[in-house]
Amino acid sequence: MSHAIESVDDPSWCDLTGFQRDILATIGRLEVQDKEVLKGLAILDALDSARSERVHHGRLYPNLHALADRGLLRITSYDSRTNEYRLTPEAVDMLHERASRLADACWMHPAETDGGDR
Repeated sequence: MSHAIESVDDPSWCDLTGFQRDILATIGRLEVQDKEVLKGLAILDALDSARSERVHHGRLYPNLHALADRGLLRITSYDSRTNEYRLTPEAVDMLHERASRLADACWMHPAETDGGDR
């Protein structure tokens, strides 16, 4: 049996830590809800709201940079002290694929995952 080896240039959902997956999902939600600049503090606040434990800067920022190194986040300088974080098309595709797999596992039809009627 052969196993495909994913390169750093082509990460899969399973290559990410649970926390990194949470970061991607959180940024995805924020991008849909807010069309404003996504700063690290907004991501930190959203993660804090969704998790039972407090997320510290020392944990968040290295993981944001690791996701950028994997090609899943785009980091741009907003001003001299602030960065903006955006999902890359690869990250969006990864989130959509994961949502589709979860919907299939729950026997949900695409209309249900798109907010349609059951």
